[in-house]
Amino acid sequence: MPGKISSLIILVFLYISVGTTKNCKVSNEVFKSPNLKCVPPMLGTEASPSTVCILPCKINPVKYKFRCNRNGQWDTEPNLQLCDDLKVCKNPWLTWTQWTWKCSLGHQHGSTCIGTCSTNPDVQAKTICQSNGLWNSDTDLDDPGHCKMKYLLLVTTGKMSNDTSLDSTELIDLEDSSSTCQPLPDFAYPVYSAVGGLLNGSPIICNGNDDFDKCCSLTHSNIEISVGLRLFAASVMVNDSLWITGGSAPHQAGSEMNSSILVLPNGETKPGPDLPIPVKDHCLVGINDNEYFLIGGYPEGKRTFKYNFVDGFWTTGPNLQSHRQDHACGLFTDMNDGRRKVIVSGGLGNAPPPYQSTSEILYFQDENASFEYGNSNLSNLETNTGCTNKSWTGI
Repeated sequence: MPGKISSLIILVFLYISVGTTKNCKVSNEVFKSPNLKCVPPMLGTEASPSTVCILPCKINPVKYKFRCNRNGQWDTEPNLQLCDDLKVCKNPWLTWTQWTWKCSLGHQHGSTCIGTCSTNPDVQAKTICQSNGLWNSDTDLDDPGHCKMKYLLLVTTGKMSNDTSLDSTELIDLEDSSSTCQPLPDFAYPVYSAVGGLLNGSPIICNGNDDFDKCCSLTHSNIEISVGLRLFAASVMVNDSLWITGGSAPHQAGSEMNSSILVLPNGETKPGPDLPIPVKDHCLVGINDNEYFLIGGYPEGKRTFKYNFVDGFWTTGPNLQSHRQDHACGLFTDMNDGRRKVIVSGGLGNAPPPYQSTSEILYFQDENASFEYGNSNLSNLETNTGCTNKSWTGI
């Protein structure tokens, strides 16, 4: 008898449980979305209890998860409008420049960014992009006391006036001209026309000369990465990877390249996006996490292009006022209006005098903006692009 009573109670409980569950419903718009994935599959526009559905957004990498409860209600109502309502927060790289950022979803809603203080790696901060387009941080990132910025400039390798390649390295304190920085080790090879950046926090120098086809770390002698021969290339850091673009084969006229290569943080390489034109002696500058300008170079020294790593497309940018190759470019904050702008300076022209003494400035956030001449009191400059990417100038 005790066994029969227990069985009866269990059967009655199961009957009641099954009898009170309801299916969840979705709109025809959601059901017809090709991105909607449910486990187990939906029965028409209805889902059985405990069904879990994933709805990825088309316009961004955010995914929404919905679960059907036993009462026939979703824990969150499936709605395509959720994707359209997403806000984008300001780029933390441009807002808090003294921090190095790693973000899960860029600077879109739901992204979590971990910041590491550039001058003290032991100090970290976390901030989350909220639905209202504002960051929610666990630290007052606007308080300079949390991460004091120190501006240092690393200058390495190059060529002397007698065509001798250099292997020496100098560190310059941009805040105190009287300070003397500790000497850094010489580079493993004397090279000129090299490119480089910061890979895993360590300066890395690539290419240069007629036969240097690899990347080497300035501080770790055992790191060598093969990247192929390319002379007069340009580079920039794309998040944690080094993007090397264009260049030419040594001593081969008309051998300009439209290929590129990405050096990944783990030391591996993979092909980067093809450039819109074959080019050498150009420069690159990143304006945010995803967009990068290719500026000037040989043979079309006035042209500029912008690449977006999210959508994978090149677009044509505004022309420079002057033909420039072997020039420098970078990103700066205009102290007159507080806006971030691209600056291009020096280089070789295509008419006498050969060396340019002018600079040009672009306010890139205005789609109709054009390059305008800046101060013209520069000495005549021909400069390699090694000091142009933000990782070198923003150490």
